[in-house]
Amino acid sequence: MTLPARPVAAPGYHPLSKLQHWLMAAIWIAAWIVGFIAVHFRDALNPHHGLTFLHKAMASTVIFLTVLRIVWRWKHPAPALPSSMSPGMQRAAHFGHIGLYVFALVALPLSGWMWSSVADKPIMLLGLVKLPPLVAPAAEYYDLAKLVHQ
Repeated sequence: MTLPARPVAAPGYHPLSKLQHWLMAAIWIAAWIVGFIAVHFRDALNPHHGLTFLHKAMASTVIFLTVLRIVWRWKHPAPALPSSMSPGMQRAAHFGHIGLYVFALVALPLSGWMWSSVADKPIMLLGLVKLPPLVAPAAEYYDLAKLVHQ
């Protein structure tokens, strides 16, 4: 009688993938907190819009890192999900991950860029390079752009 073969463990994430993940998570969370404070405590903590500049610099960094992360993922695929997960749970995990990319890492920063564009306010990529506006300034769309981003 022979024992069944042990399943081969899927290789883990590349160390740079882990670094990208946690770096982006920290920047995204910090950008969200700074943005919240900048808007809701504007008079007390953001009278000269320094927090707004910091928020935009961090959020534009997320856009930049997201592009790098997607390119990295094409070259370094994620390890397989555990076989102990049902096919439905694997699909849910896959679509949940795509949803995080689409909404948190792409749509949210782009909506902020759109809001800044509509308001004719600059965004500095990584705090160093001015990004071009996505659209021409349009005061009539300011409230809508703000609502979408917030």
